[in-house]
Amino acid sequence: PPIGSPLASAPDSTPVPAGGKTRGGLPAASPTVSHARDDATARDNVSEDLRDAYFDFGSDALRDDEIGALAKGARYLVDHPAVRVRIEGYADPAEAAGREAALELGERRARALKDFLVSHGVGATRIETTSLGSEEPIDAQAERPASTVNRRAHFVVIGY
Repeated sequence: PPIGSPLASAPDSTPVPAGGKTRGGLPAASPTVSHARDDATARDNVSEDLRDAYFDFGSDALRDDEIGALAKGARYLVDHPAVRVRIEGYADPAEAAGREAALELGERRARALKDFLVSHGVGATRIETTSLGSEEPIDAQAERPASTVNRRAHFVVIGY
């Protein structure tokens, strides 16, 4: 399916964990980032600028309310050309019928974020993508509030 097309047409108005609500009741961009190596100074700087992107149910389209935070991340990467990242795409089990479908959705989410960054001037060779589907959720509960935070693309810094 093309980017932005839903895999399922289920409305989602689930509650959001601490961090507030945005349009549609989904979480705002999270100030989280992982690091492949321990570098406290870089971690402090990067954590403020690279944030998880959250997606609507079954969708790989970047949400309008995410664009400002994601543009800030793109600016950070343009201004720091030595930083390399891996974008990990995730899905929640309720979105996809099986492991393979969840992996496919996660990959499309990671690619959507990469495409956004590249369109904002970040070199494509500095960005890897992968999908973990529903394999490593932030919150492993099967309840709807947990599922909301699991629909994301996550940055991992892999080089400085």
